[in-house]
Amino acid sequence: MQEPIQQEIEEIKKDIQRLGTKNAEGKYVVKFGVLFNDEKVVQYYEVFYIDIRGALASTLKAAKKQNILDFQESWFLKNIKDDYDIILK
Repeated sequence: MQEPIQQEIEEIKKDIQRLGTKNAEGKYVVKFGVLFNDEKVVQYYEVFYIDIRGALASTLKAAKKQNILDFQESWFLKNIKDDYDIILK
């Protein structure tokens, strides 16, 4: 059985492929706001968490640590903005 964070990472990978577009390198890219405002993503996280934005950010950070996603890390230290790119490696 997978740990919950691993299940969340697998789910977010599917969501990025579903909602994103391929960049020049052939990698899927999606804006944070697109993920956060997607009904399916919201429904997935609201089952488990009260703070959906924080839960989504935690999943993204865990996926980055595992080298699955890429994004500019400095925005996590400040304020998550809707127009920041999330890249599926």
